[in-house]
Amino acid sequence: MSKNSLQSLILEVAMNDVSIRRKTLGTLLVFVSLGLFWYGFSLANTAGSMALEYYRTAKVTNEALACEPHYKAVIGSAIIQSIKTARQRKGGSLDSETKAAEKLTTQSYTFSLRLPLTLSILAFLVLIAGSGMAVSGDPFWVLLDPNTKCTSLSRTQAILWTALILGGYAALSSFNIAYGTTDAIAAKTPYQLFPGIDGDLLLLLGIVAGSPIAATYLSGTTNITQCPASESTGLIDRVAELFTTDGSDTTGQLQLSRMQCIFMTLILGCCYASMLFQYADSIDAAALVNAAGQRPVFPDMPTVTGSFWVLLTASHTIFQVSKSNWGKQFFKTGT
Repeated sequence: MSKNSLQSLILEVAMNDVSIRRKTLGTLLVFVSLGLFWYGFSLANTAGSMALEYYRTAKVTNEALACEPHYKAVIGSAIIQSIKTARQRKGGSLDSETKAAEKLTTQSYTFSLRLPLTLSILAFLVLIAGSGMAVSGDPFWVLLDPNTKCTSLSRTQAILWTALILGGYAALSSFNIAYGTTDAIAAKTPYQLFPGIDGDLLLLLGIVAGSPIAATYLSGTTNITQCPASESTGLIDRVAELFTTDGSDTTGQLQLSRMQCIFMTLILGCCYASMLFQYADSIDAAALVNAAGQRPVFPDMPTVTGSFWVLLTASHTIFQVSKSNWGKQFFKTGT
């Protein structure tokens, strides 16, 4: 065997070994993501169960005041006292209720789903990266345009929005189910425990879901230059592709339409994430008392206004138009 053949064989074996290790790591990440999701879902469920237990205890303790005008306020105060007691209980080893209270309540003595919500969103993102590595060895595999093999901005946006909204939906639903299932079934007018999604939020999901389809079609109708293979592309290069190219442009320059779309997504995404976390972070006693036996604590997902999805639609439309052959004439760098 010649020296060159031996070197080629060693290189091939080394590359195969790296590929196998990446795929193995990807498979592990898939299981990690399932664990994260289950833990987040369980924490939200635990928060709902604790809230229900505190409400029922307060109700039984103050049953004699049921006809008093300030009955709800008394129940609310009792719930707050239960949270305070659980958070302040100390000992050689903290019991499960105290540990849960430290994770799922705030110093203002309200229930918080910040941790379950974070875990649910993170689980979705880890699942995307893990599944990509398990299939191809590339954590960005799900984000790649099938025509150009470059990181797709449209697919990245769709994944981020889906993770944010579905992660929130899972956490809020879990709390509702734990807190209200018994009452919802027994109510004279049974009510749904899953948060509603209004038309504007559905339209947002439709826009971000349809954008990758349009992007894939446009990348297949323009003159394209494929990006390097996954094995030769690092993390920094994959991220840079979001700002510079879709495979139809080899200049490597920043593209105005892409920058605009990225900034708009960051602004709108951060705003919605902030609203979602605030919504899930302060479940006070009054909300628990008012919801009991009548409606879910979280009847709806946080909504977006018309101006929100108009801005999102405009940025996506401009970006998709800029990918077409004639649209490129209007979005050249420096013009």
